[in-house]
Amino acid sequence: MKLNADVKCLSLLVALAITGSGAGFASMPVYEFIAPQFVSGGSGSDCPGPFTAYSIMTNSVGTLWITPPTGTTNAILEDVSDYPAPYASVASVVRKSDLMTWCAGNYVDFPVTNGNQFQLKIFVVSAIPTNTPLKLQMQVTWQP
Repeated sequence: MKLNADVKCLSLLVALAITGSGAGFASMPVYEFIAPQFVSGGSGSDCPGPFTAYSIMTNSVGTLWITPPTGTTNAILEDVSDYPAPYASVASVVRKSDLMTWCAGNYVDFPVTNGNQFQLKIFVVSAIPTNTPLKLQMQVTWQP
């Protein structure tokens, strides 16, 4: 899918929550606030289809590929922003090794094997809420 996008400077926060249970997983959510790359406008016939903007999660060193905790077998990426309708979003995950993509609604469930890295995006597929500054909240749940 070809995306035509212009970078738009907005004041945003993204919250990354890492949760789980079992060996090697935190039992309480850990939130990391990061400055996301936020891009406006785009279209396409594949998921997510036409969108207003998107935000991409970065890791602790600012790159786009997220490495799950060791022992993770499944994960869920979700837009947990608290905006009323007509706000709508689509969650999208791309696996680095083969560019396999999962894309659906405001959350997406995807399989994980050790050594994989993922790109995590939330696409806004409605008008952007008028609240300023826009605050998107993304959550990824790693599961053993």
